[in-house]
Amino acid sequence: MLVQRFWYLVRGVCLSHGLLFVAAGSMVFWQSYRSLDWPEIPARVVQSNVMEREWLGTTVFWPEVFYQYEQNGNYKSSQSIAFFGMAPYVASLLSDRAMVEKMIAEKYALDSTVKVRMNPINPGNVVLEVKLLSFDFLFSMGLGMALLYLAWLVLMHMKHMLSLARVHT
Repeated sequence: MLVQRFWYLVRGVCLSHGLLFVAAGSMVFWQSYRSLDWPEIPARVVQSNVMEREWLGTTVFWPEVFYQYEQNGNYKSSQSIAFFGMAPYVASLLSDRAMVEKMIAEKYALDSTVKVRMNPINPGNVVLEVKLLSFDFLFSMGLGMALLYLAWLVLMHMKHMLSLARVHT
């Protein structure tokens, strides 16, 4: 009975977390897809840095970009590169500082003009990069699907164990 409860718990955790990751991936994809229709407006890069942090025993680097744009005569600023504060490319999280510095020099140089997409309903919601099949989307969907598959495997294992128990009684 205790073993059966354990498998119920494992199945529940895999199912709930799998659904959560699939929902998160769907949200990233939907937000990116919707933003393709947002108008592009010019913005000026006012600061760009290479950020670094220790993660899983290695140092990772990614770009941090601050930019200003004009909306109805008012200047606003943002630092959103991609939706939900996530890196737009896997390459942004490499342990190669020179690669991120090159990305900043090529795409986000100080005082350069960049195009941002602005939400017409909420002008404070702007984004520098839109990528439908981003690493964030693929990771969330992949992990979610793997957890859902694991929940299904556990369910099949539980059914098999119950059928064996019925045969032996």
